Amino acid sequence: MNNPTRRHFACSAVALSALSAVRVQGANDRLRFGLIGSGGRGRQDWESFLKQPEVDPVAVCDVYQPFREQGIAMTEGRAKAHKDFREVLDRKDIDTVIVATPDHWHSLITIAACQAGKDVYCEKPLSLTVVEGRKMVAAARKHNRIVQAGSQQRSGAHYAQAVKLIQDGAIGDVHRAGR
Repeated sequence: MNNPTRRHFACSAVALSALSAVRVQGANDRLRFGLIGSGGRGRQDWESFLKQPEVDPVAVCDVYQPFREQGIAMTEGRAKAHKDFREVLDRKDIDTVIVATPDHWHSLITIAACQAGKDVYCEKPLSLTVVEGRKMVAAARKHNRIVQAGSQQRSGAHYAQAVKLIQDGAIGDVHRAGR
């Protein structure tokens, strides 16, 4: 691939990390993925993951039928549609899930996915509270799962340009950041 983006790299990294874990367990070289939340952000993630040769899309889940159908169409019909995320987590043929639901669902689904033995790529924000975040970390550790959070908003070219301007003194001395 020419000029891979940081986002593509991040998606590849979690897929390859999970693939390595699967190989250690002696499974085949394909990762069976489920997408939970196939709205706009979820479909963007799905598109990145589907470009990876190790990724085998097997499930698309969304409560909103048009989004679910759009996610399925991206797999050329290879994935099965689900309306309830618990159905996806109950499937034994899924190794990894992408969680791209509305933000308030991220922690619950990620914890449940870890408990179900799935690796997780979760969109930002990973959680809404510190307590939720700590529970997610505890679940990942307890169940020995790989969990990665999306952070592309921090890696955009415009952020790198802003950092450079600040470091070069373009805005003067910085005395305070935040509130």
